[in-house]
Amino acid sequence: MMERSGSILAADFGSVTTRLVLVDVVEGAYRLVARAGGPSTVGFPIDDASIGLRRLVDEIGKRAGRTFYDAGGEMVIPEGMDRTGVEAFVTTATAGRPMRVAIVGLVEDVSVASARRVLSSSFVEVVATLTLEDGRDEEGRMNELVLNRPDLIFMVGGTDTGAVRALETMVAPIRTALQVQDAGIRPAILFAGNSKLVPTVEAAFNDLTTVLYADNVRPRMDVEYLDSARTQLTKAFNSYNSRQRGAFRNLKSSTGLVPTARGYALVAEYIARTSEKNVLAVDMGSATTVMIAAFKGQVDTVVSANYGLGHGAPNLVRQAGAENVRPWLPFESSNQQVADYARNKSVRPSSVPVNVRDLYFEQGLLRAGIQHLIQSNRHDWPDVGKQGALRNVDLILAGGKGMTGSGRPGWDLMLIADAVQPTGITQVKADPYGLIPAIGAIATINSDAAVHLLSNDDLDHLGTIISLEGQPQPDRWAARITVTTDDGETFKQEIMGGELLLLPVRTGRAISLRIKAGRGMRVAGKGSFKKRIEGGRAGILIDARGRDLVLASDASARSVQMPAWIAQAAGIAAHQIPQDWLIPVSGTDKLDALFDEALSADAGPSERDKLVKPGDDFFDDVLADPELESFEDDPFDDLDELRSLSK
Repeated sequence: MMERSGSILAADFGSVTTRLVLVDVVEGAYRLVARAGGPSTVGFPIDDASIGLRRLVDEIGKRAGRTFYDAGGEMVIPEGMDRTGVEAFVTTATAGRPMRVAIVGLVEDVSVASARRVLSSSFVEVVATLTLEDGRDEEGRMNELVLNRPDLIFMVGGTDTGAVRALETMVAPIRTALQVQDAGIRPAILFAGNSKLVPTVEAAFNDLTTVLYADNVRPRMDVEYLDSARTQLTKAFNSYNSRQRGAFRNLKSSTGLVPTARGYALVAEYIARTSEKNVLAVDMGSATTVMIAAFKGQVDTVVSANYGLGHGAPNLVRQAGAENVRPWLPFESSNQQVADYARNKSVRPSSVPVNVRDLYFEQGLLRAGIQHLIQSNRHDWPDVGKQGALRNVDLILAGGKGMTGSGRPGWDLMLIADAVQPTGITQVKADPYGLIPAIGAIATINSDAAVHLLSNDDLDHLGTIISLEGQPQPDRWAARITVTTDDGETFKQEIMGGELLLLPVRTGRAISLRIKAGRGMRVAGKGSFKKRIEGGRAGILIDARGRDLVLASDASARSVQMPAWIAQAAGIAAHQIPQDWLIPVSGTDKLDALFDEALSADAGPSERDKLVKPGDDFFDDVLADPELESFEDDPFDDLDELRSLSK
């Protein structure tokens, strides 16, 4: 491990956006000194990540007054005495094609479920699942493997004291599938099943492909052991990655490509251990979503490839369900329209919402997508409850532009509250610059630098969410609030059921807050509480909408409810939903035709858009952030980047 001190460049490559940070020693400690972000050049038509990277490195060089490349265009590593170059250059990525995996097991709810948990921590896509219960014959299973062309076949099944005949029946179609494929494209095999079957697996596959062996993921029915399989999966992924350089072929990194999830897992675990807090980290990008739960000393990593707000939008809708996106839309819609929007976004993943309607679709995907992942994985998390709102989440780490790029900090805080739906008191820190993935990569070469960056707390303090439990009545007060400032001033206010209240307590400030919950409501598990609460860039958001959060059942009510929430959280005037948007959707309805027109790349403003009065452009107003930096020589200004809700 390299421990020599000096500046470090860290690049995180997403499918749409590349984020770059420069850290250096300042007064004896590593600090974030510069950052930049811009379009990724991964994939068609350029397919060379170094092109987009060079632009960002040059941008940081101008700001820092430094040079990072030599005359031949190569990055100078290690750093020269004249401060040319950097001591190290580290890279993380969620871009590129995930490793395709086929699971072969016996029972979906036992060994196959364990296999899915092993895979959940890596950048993989499950393309086929074969079990004794799948209804296929041997030929059908062989065809499934050949047609889906996995990069890895993950075999599980059987306890170590159980019979082997059932799993042996799955060996023959795998061997046939390997034999009919060219040697250069045959998948590797990872075996983590009944140890008695190892000789059979060796005899069947060792002459055809690479075989990795791990301890049984289910040595007994009541015992699950995943660590050995995860270690071997990492080896398989590294081997796959070395053969699939693609867009990263011209990068000369000090670490190789480190998974973005590794940084999130490291940071979440470090904060959880040092602060004794329960930490949930979420980053939803264009093609991949990372979720880390560090609760009560246990760390669970979920990596969902092809699941996001751009490239992965169609798969997000398939998994989360269009019917779970629609309740977040304050207008009439259909499942087909949600699916159409997702498909359109996957074709143009770097596009930004062009009107309020698109913005609601985008943020509806975000909320429903994160909720689906939480509900699908929370059974493995201690101390948070098995259903309903999440309990005991002390800190949320939010990444990705979906949750950090609305342009209004209060709006970001509300989106995070909607997507995660915690109860009690929850601090929120945001990572819009890609510092968390950088820390994960830096830790592999300089542990001191990683510790310094975590200790310096360079993440963005977005604010604190105080979420009331219970089902509030809209015509009754849900809480009575008393605020006492450090100057001794006292303010009192009531918040009605179903409302949000944002207290503008900025970063570095705190207030003494006393809250008395109304009838049927609780706050932090109590009827009342008094505590000193820290603010943030947004402030302190008091959420009196209840837990579980209940949305209005009809679009007409939501057309009032949701704009009001945005106005309360973002500190702006509530916008009006046009009446045409509330017409029930049918196959021949005028609304469908108007929506199809809006999806066309060449379409002008729809009749619905024309209803917005001049001078009342809500979209431009709510996304304008007076704190944004601008650079005259930057063709991709920060405002455009903040308007993008994809990574």
